[in-house]
Amino acid sequence: MIAVTAERAFLSALDGSCRTPIAALATVAHGQVAMEGLVARQDGSVVVQKHGRRETSQAVALGDMIGQQIKGEMPADFFAAAH
Repeated sequence: MIAVTAERAFLSALDGSCRTPIAALATVAHGQVAMEGLVARQDGSVVVQKHGRRETSQAVALGDMIGQQIKGEMPADFFAAAH
């Protein structure tokens, strides 16, 4: 449940849907949650990826932080179809 909580926070930060090329994978070990998150252009030409680790009690904060970091690097038209 901790991993899913982090992943959902990540998707929420990016307003992700099943039609958006977004991926998140969180794992829990030794009292910590680690997560990799990424977004890609529809055609795969650009990928923005981040990762992080926090105590399990900070799962939501971790997912949101990674989502916000990625969001900060994406241009406004990132999900627009490539020309």
